[in-house]
Formats: sequence, structure tokens, C-alpha cells
Amino acid sequence: MVRNDYGVILFHSTQSAIKAERALAKSGLDARLIPTPRHLSSDCGSALRFPWSEVEEVCQLLTEAGVDIAGLYHLGNSRSKEIPVDAIHSGEDIVVTE
Repeated sequence: MVRNDYGVILFHSTQSAIKAERALAKSGLDARLIPTPRHLSSDCGSALRFPWSEVEEVCQLLTEAGVDIAGLYHLGNSRSKEIPVDAIHSGEDIVVTE
């Protein structure tokens, strides 16, 4: 994994962000709350950052926990790509193409 290859999940509320962090911490995943990057959104001030290699497990756990997600971004190598929120809840593999 490239060091800067990570995912960021945006939320509609701080409560959802905290719920997400707790759900992932319970599972032992490496995720942490960060200030929402301004180039992604000016809404809720909290976002969740995690290694992109764990995206499938992160999305599955958050869906199971009933966490309301506003957006998912793949960030790395000085660029970002938004992943449709529908893909998170569909149970399908999340694939990012260049």
C-alpha cells in the first residue's frame, strides 16, 4: 500500500462520525476521526480516515452498524476520487479505476 493511499468518509452529523469510529474501533480497524478536508465538504466538521486497503471491511461494518454516510473518497497520490454512496450499501465490491 502506498503511504498516502487512504479513504475518507464524510458524515451528515458528528454523532454519525462518532458512531462510525466506535464501530470500527470495536473491530480493531485502523481508523481515526479527522477534521473534514475543506476541499471535500464544508458540512459536518468530522470525517473518518482509514487505510484504503480496508475499504471493503470498513463499508461492511458501517452498513451493519447503521451509520449514515454522506460520502466516501479515495485519496492518494495528490488526487481524490468520490465513490458513489450507493456502492457502499449495495454489498458490491468497491472498485476504483484510474
